[in-house]
Amino acid sequence: GPDIALLLQKIRQLEPDLIFAAGDICTASPGKFFESALAFLGELAKEFPVCYANGNHEQRMKLYPKTYGDMAKEYGEGLEKIGIRPLVNEHTLLEEYGLCVFGLEIDKKFYNRFQRQEMSPAYVEECLGRPDPEH
Repeated sequence: GPDIALLLQKIRQLEPDLIFAAGDICTASPGKFFESALAFLGELAKEFPVCYANGNHEQRMKLYPKTYGDMAKEYGEGLEKIGIRPLVNEHTLLEEYGLCVFGLEIDKKFYNRFQRQEMSPAYVEECLGRPDPEH
């Protein structure tokens, strides 16, 4: 949005070692564009390491191609061009920070607003694998 420059300025003042983007950076809305989201992330990626996981908006674009067309593909390609690869049912070990960061992308059945679906630890393990006790 219009306050991106101010947000970038505030982030730069904080001098973060690492940026975690937990999704929903773009808005999944048919016909909406995500250039400002990519521009913002691109500026961050030029100056800081960025760990990115998809949120429900990014996931929605993937789940409903009839509604969103190629938006998920285009957004993914845009992220790749600026050097950001979302963690999708995988993890990355950031040894210099003593962190292991996971990105979980859940099934469509867990998005039902009116009928809560229980998510078992086995489901999470199926998506991400068993935890490594050393990390």
